[in-house]
Amino acid sequence: MMAGATRSALLQRRPGKRPFILSRSAFAGAGNKMLHWFEDNYSTWEDYRFSIAELLTFTTMHNMPIVGSDICGFGSDAQEKMCAQ
Repeated sequence: MMAGATRSALLQRRPGKRPFILSRSAFAGAGNKMLHWFEDNYSTWEDYRFSIAELLTFTTMHNMPIVGSDICGFGSDAQEKMCAQ
């Protein structure tokens, strides 16, 4: 609902320009209006694997073609090997 209102307002303000709406909260079918960013995860291999599952779930089940995550993690010490993945 809010993504749709934001998209409409941005289209009115800048006609002909595609709006870029990034949100941390989303719902099924919102992928045609916005993209989703996952929460800040820790720099652990467990969170790394979990973020991959989240990305796949949102792209397939929730029909959101553009999703993102902190691959290296946000909290704790990021490992160079993890960031290179």
